[in-house]
Amino acid sequence: MKYLEQREKIIQAYYNNELNPYNECACFIGNLLNNSDEWSACRKPTGVWEWVKGVLIENNESPNYQYSKSFIEEESNNFYKVKDIIDLESNFLQTIYKHIKCDSMNDTKKHPNYEEALFLAMDSTLDLLLEIHKRNGDESVLDLEKPVFNKRQLEKV
Repeated sequence: MKYLEQREKIIQAYYNNELNPYNECACFIGNLLNNSDEWSACRKPTGVWEWVKGVLIENNESPNYQYSKSFIEEESNNFYKVKDIIDLESNFLQTIYKHIKCDSMNDTKKHPNYEEALFLAMDSTLDLLLEIHKRNGDESVLDLEKPVFNKRQLEKV
């Protein structure tokens, strides 16, 4: 699994307005794992994690843990571990929540800082993704510098 290919998936999803933190198949991890519907089952509380005081933690006692673990391994050709996916998803969501304080997840897209929060979350999580690829032995990233890209400009409808 090559970092540059994964990074490109995320960046293109962002520019095409297809990076949606509240749609399992279109969230950061959903895009990373090829927009598979199966990720939806893994992302639920009965999947690989649970929320504990605003932090995602691995929950290997959940009913769907083994299924979720197998799906992550299969979809990533055994490159990503469950902890990698949890760390990425947690970073992405926590960065958004840090910049947007709303009463419900449904309110965040309406928040005036949503675009900024989404960009910062993606940028921060791409940094973490690069670290994970280095740690997991992706030789294509050994001398790779952090990419610089611009915020998208969405047209008002």
